Amino acid sequence: MAFIAPQILSTSLWKHKKIGLFGGTFNPPHEGHIHVCQTALRKKDFDFIWWMVTPQNPLKMHQSIPSFNQRMLWSKQMSKNPRIIVTDIERQLKTYKSIDTIKAIKRHFPLTDFTFIAGLDNALSLHHWENWDGLLNEIPFLFISRPPAINLVRNCPAKMYSHTNIEWIYDTKLNSQTSSQIREKAVLVEKY
Repeated sequence: MAFIAPQILSTSLWKHKKIGLFGGTFNPPHEGHIHVCQTALRKKDFDFIWWMVTPQNPLKMHQSIPSFNQRMLWSKQMSKNPRIIVTDIERQLKTYKSIDTIKAIKRHFPLTDFTFIAGLDNALSLHHWENWDGLLNEIPFLFISRPPAINLVRNCPAKMYSHTNIEWIYDTKLNSQTSSQIREKAVLVEKY
């Protein structure tokens, strides 16, 4: 059976599947994102990862970003693994805050097992997410190593918050590429 991007009305297709949720602005998507997803697929028993392109990141409300459709296109071009499915599920659900998205996904896909996947860099900012501690009670989290250095993350609120719903994977090759670096290089190229 071929799997297509999840739709609100396609819940039976995802019944009893183990899905990793990997969300972000993806401005632009890069090898670091692929690294996190590939590591999650390799180290855990996910059937698929839903790469959730957000219509609007609440932590980046005042930043100018490319259109949602452009970021969806870039993400689809970047992801070559058939088990990484780029989706507009947040747009379908009309959510943009992680806590609202997770609650809505669980409501629409009640027989699917979900885990939220993030790079280790997101552990440093998790405490800025709306209702972040409530989010940890809604869904298990899997943080996968990528810069910043692991010793910086040891003292971040998510690491100090001894929650049973958080798993950490450190034993992987680090990929330091970031969307910010790519955007900065693009600006330099445009100047010259």
